[in-house]
Amino acid sequence: TADNLIESKIFCSTNEKDIYLYYFLCKYSGRTLIFANSIDCVRRLTNLFKLLRKNPLHLHANMNQKQRLKNLERFNANENSILIASDVAARGLDIPNVV
Repeated sequence: TADNLIESKIFCSTNEKDIYLYYFLCKYSGRTLIFANSIDCVRRLTNLFKLLRKNPLHLHANMNQKQRLKNLERFNANENSILIASDVAARGLDIPNVV
């Protein structure tokens, strides 16, 4: 675990999770990586945050390698980018300067 990593836990209902996530994205700017447990969840969150004008990128196992690499490049190029990734697709990623 990184020395500057701070972990915390928020108890909330399933209905409140997206609201809390949106709050933290607005409150704390910077390169942010969000892990989701399914491709459907990645797609749902990506569409939700597009509607909320957060311009997220996505990464999941059903994407071809070229698309994944392109989204990773875009993520690394912008210091305020958001990447929503399935936990399977995100294994082994080493991305510097992620909030």
